[in-house]
Amino acid sequence: MADTPEARTQLARLARDERLRDAAAVSSLIEQGFGTIVDGLAAEAAASDDVSNNETALQYLEGRLAFFDGLLSPDQQARLTEALREKIASW
Repeated sequence: MADTPEARTQLARLARDERLRDAAAVSSLIEQGFGTIVDGLAAEAAASDDVSNNETALQYLEGRLAFFDGLLSPDQQARLTEALREKIASW
């Protein structure tokens, strides 16, 4: 998905930072709220009826990260993926 108002709104909710709705500020604010975004995505996965184990959690999270593709740099995407893998490793 491209950088859209909907994607920025969802990212702002995950990061608990309404400033992420501003397209010009997204990259630096993602860095500032990185841990909160990881925690928010992991919490979403844990609450999802579609997630029952580590494998399904990873599938869910990969889909969520794909939704934010236009907002995340390749480095941010890779780091979020790794942080989420570590976070759900024990599920």
